[in-house]
Amino acid sequence: MSGPNFGTWRTYAQAREANLIMIPDKEGISPVQAATISVNPSTAYRMLNDFAGLEPGDYFVQNAANSGVGRSAIQIGRLWGLKSINIVRDRPGIQKLKEELRSLGGTEVITEAEAKDRRSMAKMTGGQPVKLALNCVGGESATNLARILGQNGHLVTYGAMSKLPFSVPASALIFKNIHCHGFWISAWSKGNEAVKSQMIIDILGWIRDGKFRDIPYEITKWSEATGLETLMEPVKRGISEYSGRKGIFLMEDD
Repeated sequence: MSGPNFGTWRTYAQAREANLIMIPDKEGISPVQAATISVNPSTAYRMLNDFAGLEPGDYFVQNAANSGVGRSAIQIGRLWGLKSINIVRDRPGIQKLKEELRSLGGTEVITEAEAKDRRSMAKMTGGQPVKLALNCVGGESATNLARILGQNGHLVTYGAMSKLPFSVPASALIFKNIHCHGFWISAWSKGNEAVKSQMIIDILGWIRDGKFRDIPYEITKWSEATGLETLMEPVKRGISEYSGRKGIFLMEDD
């Protein structure tokens, strides 16, 4: 599908050609990869490509770096020669998570508390300005991203996991001339069908070549025999907590 929310909870559908993206070579691509590529990897691709004119060697920073979009941004950034500062919440097993994100290509992986240390941040980048910030959290975390940005930097908000508004320091707007944007892949997809098709082909090529790892996911098999509670459990988890995994329903014939 060329965009999400097409309405795929059905056995058959009649669609316009413009609403579909053909995968010319399915070799090495799983159904799960094909089904999930149009949201998280695509969101990361567009934000890295469209806002700050990033070039190899440039820095970007992001919160919620262990999310689906965050993991995608790390990997796409690595493929494009970008350096990333990846911020995550402190938690039990934080070192294991840091190592995991570094293995994807993250340049630096730090906690929210560590990201507030301005001297440490400047040392981390060698004084090089951070040109792009990707915000999925909001609240104090997003405000700190604005502080981290360098001159003429861009802050792009694509999520609000904390459900909190955030303020941008007046000094960042006046003296650093930072720019704030919102991004929603569903809205972008309308009118950009040809560009999106090429983007999907690019990402599928990376997957096929082993250069882009799957976002963690959890499959729930759905058949006539599956009980309601089994189906509701992953939905409840997705609403009430952040697991870091995509929930996938796999429809099966009995």
